[in-house]
Amino acid sequence: KNPLLAISLNKNNYTLEAIRRNKRFSLSVVAEDTDNMIIATFGFMSSRDNDKYADFGHTTLEGAPLVNGTFCSRLVLDAEQFIDCETHCIVVARLVDTRKEEGKPMTYEYYHRVVKGKAPKNAPTFVEEKPQVQEQMVWLSATGEKYHSIPNCGRMNPDKARQVTKSDAVARGYDACSKCW
Repeated sequence: KNPLLAISLNKNNYTLEAIRRNKRFSLSVVAEDTDNMIIATFGFMSSRDNDKYADFGHTTLEGAPLVNGTFCSRLVLDAEQFIDCETHCIVVARLVDTRKEEGKPMTYEYYHRVVKGKAPKNAPTFVEEKPQVQEQMVWLSATGEKYHSIPNCGRMNPDKARQVTKSDAVARGYDACSKCW
């Protein structure tokens, strides 16, 4: 018998509905040089609302659709078991066929670091990002002991003033200037 594989899908994903209905499905192993539009379309759009294959076309392998594009490999599987896991469902599927293609597999590390991609909200790897707080910048004179909101406060030479974060200035022992704060 061919091996079993397990995949995890968010219960809200239309893909899970399609696999439950059809049982046979394909997986494409994304390569580092896979078209980013394919990743965006298949990773962030729903087939419930869009024909994901329209812009790329597809072929079939053992009756399962394979989107046209550059991938490392393709797998065709038959779903055998669905395991409920709160927000997700684990689909246990039997391997039916494979197709080896070219390219280096894209890791999540590569996707985040090089492609600058984010995981979709329904992905098991999704992490909500906290908005980055812009730290306040202040000015230090070449000789003073105060930090300033402007580079030319009092007798400061703006050509010799330097900008640092407020927390850095406080950590170095600087106090706020009473004139410009």
